[in-house]
Amino acid sequence: MLKRIRRQETRRGEWEVDIFYAPFAIQEGEQPIFPSMLMCVDFGREMWVRR
Repeated sequence: MLKRIRRQETRRGEWEVDIFYAPFAIQEGEQPIFPSMLMCVDFGREMWVRR
């Protein structure tokens, strides 16, 4: 997928990428596992989540 993106003529946009631990644990065996999460945000989109 990265090769396809690099071949594109126009590469516009501003992205923010972050990796962080999930706020929950997965219990497998004796020790819990804290999975990592990847978040990619395109600042060019006008999508907002409001609660």
